[in-house]
Amino acid sequence: MKKSHTLALSDNREGKLQLLEALVIPDDTVSNHQFQQRIHLLWGEGDKIFPMEIANDLKRRLGDESELIKISKAGHISPLERPCLFNKCLKTLLASLQAEFTIMGKGGVKSMTG
Repeated sequence: MKKSHTLALSDNREGKLQLLEALVIPDDTVSNHQFQQRIHLLWGEGDKIFPMEIANDLKRRLGDESELIKISKAGHISPLERPCLFNKCLKTLLASLQAEFTIMGKGGVKSMTG
């Protein structure tokens, strides 16, 4: 598994760097959107590419109707780094969607460990 992580991160580094730079949009050019649907974020707590500060800011900008689930001991590729915990978080998230159809609650921040 570690070899695949290394390959995923090191293969074509220059191209990936250019892609990341092209994805960056300055904050002052983005307006706040009011989404009709609830937004769920699954985020690796150890993400070095998009650190938790970005996740927390995004959650704040999206408002109370969004949810941030932090995955402990995981980085940017949490589905590969912590597949069982990632799947547990995803299953929990998907199961909550059915409940949201009947009861709309306030969003929050959850931290999943395992």
